[in-house]
Amino acid sequence: NFHEVAFADVERDPLGVVQDNYGALSLPGIETALPKISAYVSTLTDYEKNRFAELDESTKQRLRNEWGGYYQRWGYEIE
Repeated sequence: NFHEVAFADVERDPLGVVQDNYGALSLPGIETALPKISAYVSTLTDYEKNRFAELDESTKQRLRNEWGGYYQRWGYEIE
């Protein structure tokens, strides 16, 4: 089975995405897993995403050229 998930959706609604994943993949045991996942997610309230240095323009252009189709396919903005 295959099910695509956007990272932005996981950030916005992690428990909803987990429930969607279980349903889309016909996985059993959501009733058992969800309380444990919910407890874990509740520990992430102070989590801060990694911050990375700005990419130089030549690297950005290379990414646009080589990965631009994927960005467009999945609706991500190309800077």
